[in-house]
Amino acid sequence: MFTILYATGSSSEGVLATERFTFESSDEGITIVNDVVFGCSRKISNTRNLMGVFGLATHRPGYFIVKKMGNKFSYCIGNVYDKDYKYNQISLGEGTFLDGAATPLTNYRGLYYVDLEGISLGDKRLDIDPNLFKRSTSYGKDGVAIDTGAPYTWLVSEAFYVLRAEIAKVTDGLGLTRQYDPHVWGLCYSGTGNIARDLPDFPLMTFHLGNGADLVLDTTSMFYQFSARVFCLAFGPSGQKGYDYFSVIGVLAQQNHNIAYDLIGKKLYIQKIECSLLDED
Repeated sequence: MFTILYATGSSSEGVLATERFTFESSDEGITIVNDVVFGCSRKISNTRNLMGVFGLATHRPGYFIVKKMGNKFSYCIGNVYDKDYKYNQISLGEGTFLDGAATPLTNYRGLYYVDLEGISLGDKRLDIDPNLFKRSTSYGKDGVAIDTGAPYTWLVSEAFYVLRAEIAKVTDGLGLTRQYDPHVWGLCYSGTGNIARDLPDFPLMTFHLGNGADLVLDTTSMFYQFSARVFCLAFGPSGQKGYDYFSVIGVLAQQNHNIAYDLIGKKLYIQKIECSLLDED
């Protein structure tokens, strides 16, 4: 039996088993991995309708597929909400694309942590104390994790409200019409159903990571389509999830990037790219 509680508050319960997994390799051969642990969920809470979760944690080396396939993996995600986009991909082992700017990576208790040093909106570096994002070596509930299991990005409250105020200033200047948001801390606006078209001149957002690496977000990574004619900010204060000092960079913020993990070298590689171009390498 297993029970998993995710950082964003969702959970899963079920049974575990082991099986042989077969993968197609980059040279059109096959790779067989024995004794891979997988679960069958019987109870899932606070999640959208999913076919399953492909876990890439490594905190129990004998269990997880990443350790069995060379301690490297990468994924490239185009548009999360485009069901017809066929270039989303994941690579394991020697086929991993380790390209782009490298930043330090820490693997701790099943989470992957990065050093977030600041946030910019356009050319403006926001007045956020970088100490808000630091991780202690023992507390375990602080720092900044990067995660594909969280749709949105959650920042410590003090940082979030600085970011929210700056985004509101820009959107108000553009004359956008505010709409009701069920969350008192949220920001929602009237739109046409196409975020990129609704915000053509909106500045890019940049997460400044350690060693000079940047994760750059456009409007489709900053906002999500709440309904046919309403879009909302894809950020929230992590205190709403019960974490006062912990932040998570979610999957929307990682769109249009190839994100590669080198667990031996303890580095995360960030490459902004159209995922279809990876097949041309």
